[in-house]
Amino acid sequence: MTPTQDTEIPSYQEGYDFPWVTDLEARDRHRIWIRYSDGVEGVVDLSHCVNKPLFADWQTEGIFESVRIGDFGEIWWTDKASLCADSIYLELTGKSFDEVSSGLVPGPSPLVPRP
Repeated sequence: MTPTQDTEIPSYQEGYDFPWVTDLEARDRHRIWIRYSDGVEGVVDLSHCVNKPLFADWQTEGIFESVRIGDFGEIWWTDKASLCADSIYLELTGKSFDEVSSGLVPGPSPLVPRP
């Protein structure tokens, strides 16, 4: 299977200092391999989600394997099933959001600093 790849800085990342998904590939037994813009990569086991109603479409042959990077950087299968790429990053690294993102980004789209 060929990974989905996105090497350009996506427009949805403007003003957001968090790594984004650059490569994504479905693996067997409801696992995905994922790589982020900062080089972090790993395999995530999603088999615990299979029997949840939100992910019922994964039971249809070929749906889980159709995973791709969504229009806003999410891990996307269908209009019903997607996952937050930031959450997966935090799971892979064991870091908190505050350890990864300063909340302040120089440039044209400033974020409001977190308290």
